[in-house]
Amino acid sequence: MEGWMVKSIDSQERFTWMTRVYYKDSHGCVIMFDLTNKNSFVNTLKWKRDVDSKCSLPDGSPIPCMLLANKCDLAHRQIDQMQIETFYKEHNFIGWTETSAKEGLMVNDSMKFLVDVMMRQEGIHGVGPLSSDSLKLSGPASPQEKKSCLC
Repeated sequence: MEGWMVKSIDSQERFTWMTRVYYKDSHGCVIMFDLTNKNSFVNTLKWKRDVDSKCSLPDGSPIPCMLLANKCDLAHRQIDQMQIETFYKEHNFIGWTETSAKEGLMVNDSMKFLVDVMMRQEGIHGVGPLSSDSLKLSGPASPQEKKSCLC
């Protein structure tokens, strides 16, 4: 999909020189890390800095970037929620949540949130300010949404 950049932290490091090609015309991004792999979390800062240095909106501001903590369905974690909460705020992510790609938990909601932010920034009509019933991501999913996540 044009205008999207999705980069897996576990991608081959040898391809990092090509990131400008991946980022071209991006209006939003997702940086995902593995909750069971501390190194993947540490590397998110490298990817965020790379995106911020190569991508911007027409007004010069950074493109909206989501931080997703994947594999919340697994019990063995190496990163706690407070670390993620502090990190997302310090590094200008628009939100974060725990996900399970395997279980499909919070994947669609996360993408909807990002698309809503992107559409508002583009000034697309019909998308108003976030209302009280809009999705707000800045932490793990609620227990009803998590199903099997061990948050």
